[in-house]
Amino acid sequence: YTFINQLYNINCSSITAQGNIVAHGTSNSIIYTYQLNQGNIGVKYGVLDTDEITYNNNPNIYKYIGHNAAVYSIDFSSDGKYLISGSADHTIRLWSTQTHSNIVCYKGHTFTIWDVTFSPLGYYFASASADYTARLWCTDSITPIRIFSGHTKDVNKVIFHPNCQYIATASADSTIRLWDISDGLCKRIFIGHKGSVDCLTISKNGQYLASGGEDMLIHVYDINSGDQLYTFQGHTHRITTIDFNYQSNIIISSSMDGTIKAWPLYQSSISNDDDDNDQLTLQQQQEQLQAKVQTWPVKQG
Repeated sequence: YTFINQLYNINCSSITAQGNIVAHGTSNSIIYTYQLNQGNIGVKYGVLDTDEITYNNNPNIYKYIGHNAAVYSIDFSSDGKYLISGSADHTIRLWSTQTHSNIVCYKGHTFTIWDVTFSPLGYYFASASADYTARLWCTDSITPIRIFSGHTKDVNKVIFHPNCQYIATASADSTIRLWDISDGLCKRIFIGHKGSVDCLTISKNGQYLASGGEDMLIHVYDINSGDQLYTFQGHTHRITTIDFNYQSNIIISSSMDGTIKAWPLYQSSISNDDDDNDQLTLQQQQEQLQAKVQTWPVKQG
């Protein structure tokens, strides 16, 4: 879906795993949710023109009002019944998508909250903030369970490891940290970026971590050893989002240069001859991987 003619800036968006609700957070502190499978809400050929939507008394569109500053991150629970939001008002709010009401307001961060994300288990969630910390919460407590402190600048992104025993954080201090949820300690520090790290992802098999940001580079790390495996370059502006495909062998990235790129990861993507691959240096493997990158332009405006 494409949102056009939105009155206020859209800072973030999310869609349920079931694909039945899409939401976005705006600069005017309001969160809008759209019930995609319950009647006409103004969608034509995948384009949602907000100029053509009647918001008032529309049973398929809801406004979530509670924050008093811009909303920068939202995320649905795995069952789609709840939504969490992080805001410049320093708070996190838990919303019910069934009653369309605010359930809890979580306080603790002292500056803007840049990112919030639910655990795959749904009961826990994590937050990242401009106060240099990330925090672990559970839905039935208003105080954080863990405070992860160690970054020296804003924490821009936080994600759960697929096994739910670790979280990873990306920071404006150019580093990524891996934290143990059980004791709150930092287990790995990944270096290599030369600017703010704005996005990161962990492969579905839990083996690899990929990151991107201000330096326009994508770094891929082995989580177990902490080694940097690959560095991909090709974007001409800041990288904003990154993710692995389900098979964990392709990385998808989007950038402020207006493109989306697909980067093959494994050596098996280069050649079917394992013996040939064994003879390639890491630099040669990297060059061949780079040659297989696919790019899709994104229309601006």
